[in-house]
Amino acid sequence: MPVSDSANWITADSRGAVEAVLRERGLIGEKECLVELGSAGEGNMNVTLRAITEQRSLIVKQSRPFVARYESIPAPEERIHVEAAFYQFASQHPQVSRAMPKLLDWIPERNLLVLEDLGQASDATSIYRDSDEATLPSLLSDLSAWLCALHESSRELPDRRNFRNRSLRELNHAHIFLIPFQERPATDLDSVCAGFCEASRHIRTDPQLQETCRQLGDVYLTDGEYLLHGDFYPGSWLLTSRGPFVIDPEFCFPGCREFDVGVMTGHIALATGIFQLDRLQDDFASASGMQWSLAGQFAAIEVLRRLLGVAQLPLSLNLEQRVQLINDAASALRD
Repeated sequence: MPVSDSANWITADSRGAVEAVLRERGLIGEKECLVELGSAGEGNMNVTLRAITEQRSLIVKQSRPFVARYESIPAPEERIHVEAAFYQFASQHPQVSRAMPKLLDWIPERNLLVLEDLGQASDATSIYRDSDEATLPSLLSDLSAWLCALHESSRELPDRRNFRNRSLRELNHAHIFLIPFQERPATDLDSVCAGFCEASRHIRTDPQLQETCRQLGDVYLTDGEYLLHGDFYPGSWLLTSRGPFVIDPEFCFPGCREFDVGVMTGHIALATGIFQLDRLQDDFASASGMQWSLAGQFAAIEVLRRLLGVAQLPLSLNLEQRVQLINDAASALRD
């Protein structure tokens, strides 16, 4: 059955169908029944549900031929096959798998992942509203250690072709390097922050910035030495009683590690309102050969695309702070 057929999509109303699949795969017992099936979070790309029985709780995740949050944006439904390969890779490397939910099953013909449920948790987007400097360094240190482990363990990746993720990477490329830098924004920026559309026009229409973004976009599309998470931001960091976990690696691909580090740096700037390129250098001291100037450029792009593009965030920044950040990011790209 083609998963692109909407009749095969799982929803919170698919309790019977999901229960049958879980029983068929041996994930629940013959007499075990789902007592609840509902959303497991505010994911952008895929449908993610929490399936609860009297004995256990599981996470069930399925891709569709569009972005789950923005159904008008087509997206390759095979992206979840790459995500499954990432979880399978992680399971072979304890330093990576220790901070990820366990892969319990992968059903490729249904585009369906079944993952460990980490229990009561929340993503780290709360740092956009309260970037507590007392706790932020510890969180960033743990996440930096995980990212270093991922990059180092992947240098001997046996078959990078399984991770090329070309279709999704091209979609992401447009939303990072092209769409935010249009004279007519793809998002109503004034509805996000009054006055921001006109205040950001000089950035969106700067030909020098557009050319720099094009060049960085070419780097992004070039296969590289390291396996990247590809979307290493607070929405992919889960805060649990066992410490921070990393989820949603559907944007993974083999590339330059400076992209992951740059994205992470950019989101610290968005959370704190301060564009500080060297914030993570101590945490990545063991990553010899890191090109910090390139990571800084990717950080600047991430700040600009999140403020000017489609993928908006729950930021607490006012107009003055937004303008300061985009000006600082643009300056970093021009240097």
